[in-house]
Amino acid sequence: MVMLPRSRRLRRRERARRRRFVFGALVTVALIGASLVHLSRLPPPAAETHVVEVRKPELMAMPSEPVEGGLDVAGQPAYPYSIIPGGAASPEALRAAVKADPVVRDHYANFDLAKVRLVRLTEPRVAHVAYRIGDRIFWTRRPLLLQADETLLTDGVHYARTRCGNQLALAPGPTSDDEPTPRVFDTPVPTPRGARVVPQVELPGASGSSSTGAPIS
Repeated sequence: MVMLPRSRRLRRRERARRRRFVFGALVTVALIGASLVHLSRLPPPAAETHVVEVRKPELMAMPSEPVEGGLDVAGQPAYPYSIIPGGAASPEALRAAVKADPVVRDHYANFDLAKVRLVRLTEPRVAHVAYRIGDRIFWTRRPLLLQADETLLTDGVHYARTRCGNQLALAPGPTSDDEPTPRVFDTPVPTPRGARVVPQVELPGASGSSSTGAPIS
């Protein structure tokens, strides 16, 4: 067996390594090219759409019975933070308030006014309650207790208190740092007959101004 000189063996090994390197580089380039071709044939991604979260009405289970003959509104107290000042003791009164007041109209946009009727709670229940500060509507952070025998307006899905026009819900909407206590909600305010009650509280974000707290004719 003839032994090659050492220098020649080294040159052969170097040429073999170079061939392997070139071959590996060619294979890598071929794989990258194939991947690019594959990606170019894929359909473009669907355009992203901005999804706006919409608060959907929640079906409330309110044990109630129909109120026959309507309500006697004589001597009914008025409550602070009412969405409808003085309340709405009938479907007709609610529809009139919706027509007259843009804040009430917006609040009752979810109501089917053609189906509104009066009912009376037969058992105590708890619910988050809407309330009004100036021309803004907020919701209580925690549910409030509704006593049995309280009268409500309902279209069969949504409910509101007749005494103030404030809607009820299973989950709250926007809340306020100026939220009054449950005792304040339940304390009637003295007001002349036919007057509108404006809650005496500084409006959120207002500087040096607040509602008067005085009845407005």
